[in-house]
Amino acid sequence: MRGTRVPPFSPAQREAMELLDHLNSDRRFMLAMDLRPGDMQFLNDHVTLHSRTEYVDHPEPGRRRDLIPLWLSTDQDRQAPS
Repeated sequence: MRGTRVPPFSPAQREAMELLDHLNSDRRFMLAMDLRPGDMQFLNDHVTLHSRTEYVDHPEPGRRRDLIPLWLSTDQDRQAPS
């Protein structure tokens, strides 16, 4: 069972999630990127709200993209909330 130990959102949490949904759909707060072969994108998940548009990969195996997650850690990393 998925989410059986996750409590439901409080009214304040639901309001915060609705605000994030609203901001995430407002084009004033969006940055569109067109990544090309050889491009790399680095994001800090602690300070960046990000998503992506739908992606359809090439049918030919040799032209498919490689999406390789890389978890970097530095001395300046923020502590994860507990």
